[in-house]
Amino acid sequence: MEEPIEYTSDITWQRVSIHYKKNRIEGMPKISVVVPCFNQSHVLKTTLESLLAQKNVDLEIIVIDAGSKDSTYPLLKSYKEKIARLYFVTDFDLTLMVNKGASLSTAPYVCFLLPGCIYLNPYSLCQIARTAYENNCPDFVYAANNHTGEGFKRYKHAFSNSLISIPSSFTVYPFTDTFLKRGFLPTSPYCMWFKVASLKKQGYLNHKYSFSKAIFDLLCRYQKNKDITVATTFWATSNVSLDTRNYFNILMLFDRFLLINKHYGVFQGLLWFFRDKPIHIFSWFLNSVRNIFTSR
Repeated sequence: MEEPIEYTSDITWQRVSIHYKKNRIEGMPKISVVVPCFNQSHVLKTTLESLLAQKNVDLEIIVIDAGSKDSTYPLLKSYKEKIARLYFVTDFDLTLMVNKGASLSTAPYVCFLLPGCIYLNPYSLCQIARTAYENNCPDFVYAANNHTGEGFKRYKHAFSNSLISIPSSFTVYPFTDTFLKRGFLPTSPYCMWFKVASLKKQGYLNHKYSFSKAIFDLLCRYQKNKDITVATTFWATSNVSLDTRNYFNILMLFDRFLLINKHYGVFQGLLWFFRDKPIHIFSWFLNSVRNIFTSR
């Protein structure tokens, strides 16, 4: 069985960029980045600055706002010359918001970036555009994701107040049905770039699903379509979330089971659940109990 590619280092992401400069090549595709937001002005500026810092790439920024009540709108007005499209929706539904952003894209490729997520260096998107160009502009391009170990630290804290130091790691999984059957996305949803024409042909993300569920469903559909072409690059763009929100809940595990059952059958879904998920459920339970007592 194939193993995930993982690189661990004690250097900070700021130092990575010193050895990571990419030149623009004639013919590289334009990229749209869709930023869906709702009352996240405290981290939205950091994300926008990360996008504006990108070098050697033709970039289009699309912001979809769900009627934020905080200082998001004044912040967006200050960036009005830098944002290609600003669109307002009535409800905060990530799946519908990113679908709308993708439909507004004028670029060959689109990706999605939540407020609080950043690119690790100014040449991240240049590397993605180069990877697409050098691989005959495939339908799907993905890159490594950065993990800081914060999630593991929270679970560790459920046992003890003594936290351990965990170095950052860059991780990317092969895009195969072997890994999808085990519930593994090849990388973070925010390290994925979709060819707009292919995304449209697939019907975009399923609007009946939550964002994480819709992404997994889309990748299963891509994997089962033998005409879909894929390229990956390790040193492209890992990103970290500066937002303190926790989008994980126990229902996500059940959703993943339902999707594996839908695409690969009930046996594979049960195998995934009983082989891989008990420790995650136990860790989630311990962390939830800790939060109950520490919040008092």
